Amino acid sequence: MPFISAVVPVYNEESCLPELSRRLMASLPLISPDFEIIFVDDGSRDGSWAEILGLTRTDARMKGLRLTRNFGQQRAIAAGMDHSSGGWVAIMDCDLQDRPEEIPRLYSKVREGFEIALADRGRRNDPPSIRLASRLFYFVFNLLSGIGHYGRAGNFGIMSRKAADTICSMRERTRFLGGLIDWTGFPVAYVEVVHDRRCSGKSAYSFPARCVRAAGALIAYAAPMRPAVKLGLCSAAAAFCCGAGAIYFSMIRHASAPDWSVIAAPMYFLAGAGLLLLCVIGMYAAYAFEEIRARPLYVVLDKAGLK
Repeated sequence: MPFISAVVPVYNEESCLPELSRRLMASLPLISPDFEIIFVDDGSRDGSWAEILGLTRTDARMKGLRLTRNFGQQRAIAAGMDHSSGGWVAIMDCDLQDRPEEIPRLYSKVREGFEIALADRGRRNDPPSIRLASRLFYFVFNLLSGIGHYGRAGNFGIMSRKAADTICSMRERTRFLGGLIDWTGFPVAYVEVVHDRRCSGKSAYSFPARCVRAAGALIAYAAPMRPAVKLGLCSAAAAFCCGAGAIYFSMIRHASAPDWSVIAAPMYFLAGAGLLLLCVIGMYAAYAFEEIRARPLYVVLDKAGLK
């Protein structure tokens, strides 16, 4: 069993793999010469898998896992963790914004008595729009969930075998690694790191894809049904206030109440709240149906160096 496993999800990152593998092969021996690197090809459409196969032939400690299609980054991470066997498991992105040189620092931190150490990215090296959207998501997520998730930490980190096995045992389809880590309750440390620029190209995550992922995380971990009910109650209270205002104008001040306050405002407000509640219920039903079907998280097409 290797001392440490590095899990790297890959999606259309052919150009980054040579540099990433070189830097990982230089950084992991600082922890132990007994390590493995698992590249998980998440349905790439470029030559990523061919590049991974070439890397596995150069060193047996580099291994590959190819999924049949693009299942998403979170499920690709789950696939790599399922196939890892190290006493410690490091997780990082493939685009080199996560610096492999930080892994020994993360390992030093968990050796102080923590089960998990996550990278505190500080100022993210992303466009302002992405940074703003990320801050907004974590604000809403913490507001609705009450978890207090640390928004400056992403997937980049290291965890013990115990923590990795616990997370692997959770087979829900809507996955958010940060939420899973928070749920386990294991001691978590944060290490401030440098967040680099992408090695090349643009992120595979479009804005609509980020919105879908954010909605899934909110449904799975933030329980938006509760605030939706509160919104419905607030809508009813607002409609009551509008009605009371109309009565006040007509009976006490002997003035004509604005037509919109009598009809339009309560009607549109309640209609909007009702539609919002229906959307939330529909999303819950869709995610519940997905869980009930209990399909595999991913399907493996090919392996290199793995059993």
